[in-house]
Amino acid sequence: MITVEHEFDHTLVTILDNSGECDDLELVMNDDSVYIVQENSMLLITPFMLKELIASYDMEEGSYITNGLG
Repeated sequence: MITVEHEFDHTLVTILDNSGECDDLELVMNDDSVYIVQENSMLLITPFMLKELIASYDMEEGSYITNGLG
């Protein structure tokens, strides 16, 4: 299950693990940063890094150079 909430200055996406094996994953996104939160851990990445992360899911093994323009 996924929930998406649009606030004034950010969007909150919560991804729940249907199997119950993992804690909920939250993405707090604004124009220039994305926080990935799970339980007591928090990562900060750029929106472009998030796009690359999503794109990498379907890539073959190897190294790739991206244009960095987002």
